[in-house]
Amino acid sequence: MAFLPKIEIDFKKLLLFNWQYLALIAILLFAFYVRYVPYTTNKYVNLDDPYYLYKMTDYYVTHGSLPAVDYQSYYPVGRPLPLYADQAFLYILVGWMKIIGSFFFKGLTTYQTVFLYPAIMGALQVIPMFLLVSALSKSKTAGLISAAFYGVVPAALSRTFAGFGYKEGFGMFFLLFSLYFLVHAIERKNHVFSALSGAFLFLMGLTWGGVQIGQLLLLLYAFCALVLELKKPVASASIIACIVSIALGFVPAPHTLQLTIAVLALMVLAMVLVKKYAHPRFGVIHIAIIFVVLYFVFPAKVSQLIGFAVNFNIGATDAGLASTIAQNKLTSWDDFMGQMGLTALSGLWPGFKYFSVFLISMVGALYIVYEFVLKDKKVDELKLFMLVFFLYGLWFGRGAVRLITGTAVSVSIVAGYFLWKVVSKDRKVLGLNLRGWYFVPIIAVSLLAQAYVANAYATGTRTTMNDQWQEGLTWLKDHSPSDSVVFSWWDYGYIIQVIANRTSVVDPRNLFTLRNIEAASFLTAPSENASLHFDRDGWKLDFPTALDYLRHYNITYIVLDAGMIWKYSAVSKIAANGDKIDQYIVYPFQGTECSDAACSERLAHFGPLTVVQRNDSSVAAFLSQQGAGRLDIPRTCDVPGDSPCVLIGQNAAVIAATCNGQGCVLSKEPTDSLFFKMWFQDSAGLEHIRLVHQNSFVKVYQVI
Repeated sequence: MAFLPKIEIDFKKLLLFNWQYLALIAILLFAFYVRYVPYTTNKYVNLDDPYYLYKMTDYYVTHGSLPAVDYQSYYPVGRPLPLYADQAFLYILVGWMKIIGSFFFKGLTTYQTVFLYPAIMGALQVIPMFLLVSALSKSKTAGLISAAFYGVVPAALSRTFAGFGYKEGFGMFFLLFSLYFLVHAIERKNHVFSALSGAFLFLMGLTWGGVQIGQLLLLLYAFCALVLELKKPVASASIIACIVSIALGFVPAPHTLQLTIAVLALMVLAMVLVKKYAHPRFGVIHIAIIFVVLYFVFPAKVSQLIGFAVNFNIGATDAGLASTIAQNKLTSWDDFMGQMGLTALSGLWPGFKYFSVFLISMVGALYIVYEFVLKDKKVDELKLFMLVFFLYGLWFGRGAVRLITGTAVSVSIVAGYFLWKVVSKDRKVLGLNLRGWYFVPIIAVSLLAQAYVANAYATGTRTTMNDQWQEGLTWLKDHSPSDSVVFSWWDYGYIIQVIANRTSVVDPRNLFTLRNIEAASFLTAPSENASLHFDRDGWKLDFPTALDYLRHYNITYIVLDAGMIWKYSAVSKIAANGDKIDQYIVYPFQGTECSDAACSERLAHFGPLTVVQRNDSSVAAFLSQQGAGRLDIPRTCDVPGDSPCVLIGQNAAVIAATCNGQGCVLSKEPTDSLFFKMWFQDSAGLEHIRLVHQNSFVKVYQVI
């Protein structure tokens, strides 16, 4: 082979010039590792969305297409699966992950693919994060720091752990690439990249309903660019990207589509006015005048849009339903601290919280403002993007706990940029000459501490599916006709469809709000013969009896689990449209109390009170620990409408209570409900509902 030229490779130079890419691979591998850990510690995927993802992915892999309508969902009408409006494209993407993966991993199943998909896509998100921040800062080092933070921040982990197959895996991946191409469009003044940015926003919309977050970010950025009279094509690039994302066919959720279209129309109008009057502020002034006019012509609609923008809260969108979903609740400061890792870092050592990505990003945002006002004395387009995204991320992150995933993107960007600025230059502080590399150990400590927290978080993460559900639904599958229709609370619709292979009337898609009101009204009804009536805010239902509701949907089986004890507050809130929250407080047996020769069973502590069972087993009592007062309460809850009661059985006290922001008081209403009679009394006294199977966590009832 003497005719071949001799090739010499200088590995030292190769590593020197490409170390960032090797570091990126290491970051990607660790990001995958922490997301993979739950795969080794959990037997099942989470019992909500991941099961439907498995169901549809398996259908696609088996049939090569998706059904137009899923008739196992929302009997009898079914659930339509339009590609553009229900993120059905996600099932196709995960299906192809299974098909391609089978070539490399023999025996790979669809269930394994669905289990691992979020870990794979969550880890791959560090690549567009690296590219985006590298383009924003013009430094691969800054990109690496941001990618490292984003790979381990809990807010990003919680939606991309193995077994938690939610839509953010692909959704955030496409959003990051959309922002990356937007930066290129601005820097290169080339709207081909604007169109690419819009195309990736469109793909984001095909896989995740949060696409309007990206669209509104771009429009807010365009508005700021117009006000600040920036020279680069920020406004035009952002508006083109938004128009492309909508024109390609994706339609966001109705309550956010209106806001997106309204803001987009105003931005286009502003650009037209700016071009006409040759001064950006004239365009903004005209927009303000038009907005005021619209407010006086359509005050209700404009107020609604303003209210949604100012008080952004997913949990306030429909009939009390969204507010009862844990991941949709308004983000509290404790939620925010937990998702940003401050709580766990403080647990390691109080000082570690100052090394969190969030607090670093706060300082970074102030540093960007400093660069605008004092250092550069001008506004840079890319730095403006980082600042706008950071503030915008804080705004939409407060709208729902699950949206903090997006906030994790913005804080990681700003933190990476700021730390790169710190290490890239030497500076004098308090008379001391500090070299940039002095700060490298601080960054290393920050990343190592957060990586440790991420690993601990992953190790302790558990899915909500369990062996009892698997056993109960397998029994239902084996002992019920194949055309059975099953009632349960909406959380459990998907596992009923997948494991029991039976049709449900409600499920986590929450496609029809009225269905959830009907289900809540049934569970809170006092008897089978009680009427179900609801008429408020446009939602109406009217069944002569609860049994008529079951017959209307041909429901032949009911499935409940122990978790419904705590979910009952949400059930009651939906049935009453937020008027009240009732719940059951369950206390296990805790020993005995003796006074002289007489002893009684001490069941539980309830604030300043102790639940005891007297020697006379027919009566339970609340014994005040702060005084001698006793309140006798009937031990049984058999008499409808009786006074508040304590049900003592299986070594536990069940206290019915009505709770609000001020605390809980005893209530008789929850005990006078079909749920109470089915779960706590095993359907005793119910003529048409019979307990047919149970284990330690799940009960199955037949409707006869």
